Amino acid sequence: MPTPIEDVPEHLIVDYDCHDPALAADVYSRLDEIREQCPVAYSTAHGGYWIISRYDDVHDIARNFDAFSNYPVGIPHFERPGKYIPLETDPPEHTEWRQLLGPLFNPNRMNALEAKIREMATTLIDRFVDQDTVEFISAFAHPLPSFLFLELMGWPATDEPQISEWTDHVLTGKPGAGEEENHLIRMTAAMEVIRYFVELIEARKVDPVDDFATFLTKAQFQGRPLENEEMINTLFILMLGGLHTVRGTLGFSMQEMARRPEIRSRLIDDPSLIPGAVEEFLRFEAPVSTGRTVIKPFKFREVEFQPGDRILLSNPAACRDPREFSTPDQVVVDRDVNRHLAFSAGPHRCIGSHLARIELKVALEEVLRRIPGFDLDPAHPPKLHHGQVRGFESLHLTLR
Repeated sequence: MPTPIEDVPEHLIVDYDCHDPALAADVYSRLDEIREQCPVAYSTAHGGYWIISRYDDVHDIARNFDAFSNYPVGIPHFERPGKYIPLETDPPEHTEWRQLLGPLFNPNRMNALEAKIREMATTLIDRFVDQDTVEFISAFAHPLPSFLFLELMGWPATDEPQISEWTDHVLTGKPGAGEEENHLIRMTAAMEVIRYFVELIEARKVDPVDDFATFLTKAQFQGRPLENEEMINTLFILMLGGLHTVRGTLGFSMQEMARRPEIRSRLIDDPSLIPGAVEEFLRFEAPVSTGRTVIKPFKFREVEFQPGDRILLSNPAACRDPREFSTPDQVVVDRDVNRHLAFSAGPHRCIGSHLARIELKVALEEVLRRIPGFDLDPAHPPKLHHGQVRGFESLHLTLR
């Protein structure tokens, strides 16, 4: 059974809620304290969970599927049918799912999308390049990955507003709402997404087309067709991952280049640095923290984990660990060694990482080529959301 809160040593308990909106603007000062003072900490929020914040520890647990399960990935976990596939499955089942889905996201197939991504980026920039100001998230960082995801899935672009609203609600709830209200909002959105996918899958069974849903209806897993629940949960997690992580990293990249124009100038002068800068922006503001569940008694740094204990792997804290990265609180676009954990590590490393890298590279190339001068708009400070997926509600920029 999970470790009772009353059995957790008092010196390991910290005041940290991974969904606390008050941490959105400056989470790193708190994560730095936890990482340096209590590398295996415990939060009593959401029923209680352990927080792992040092690079080596996060890396090791992410790769240890013998003692830690990826199900459920959310803290707290809200009930829904089945598991996200492949994210919440564990080896050896997970290995089979990755073998089925991996070819759809291989580097060659993703590289072939570069021209389409550049076309989409150019079209979006055309809409605001001559303006004095822009809200960058709604004008660019949000629609670029959203429309690309729909293109990749073969779904109509007209569905983008509804799908984006659902993913916002599932991941972040409603800003300012209480925990109970947010739980209801997230559950309602999840049920609407499931209904959408059920209708989509049934339509593709009757009238197949060249899209990802049709691929799933024809696929075989362990010698049998996929069940509807498996198809729904595969589409669900690809939707969540495809829409939000790139959006957040684009926002964080633009914010940092606005704050430090010397970074922007260097990338404009030498665009060959942009791929390395993408990796550094991912490290500097890793957008996702991942959940694990202990599945057998396991001693870790003198702490006895028990089956059922929840674990939060803080990738953002790990990516700022000075034991792994020199000057971790600075963006160094030509950092020599950058083994960041923005995409996690081990068997559950992000299946869409190749696509994310290409999106980010092309987006930064086009933005810096077309808009060499921009600043944060002092009249509208950035608004961020905090959770297991971090990102922006809005990022207003002045253009020059």
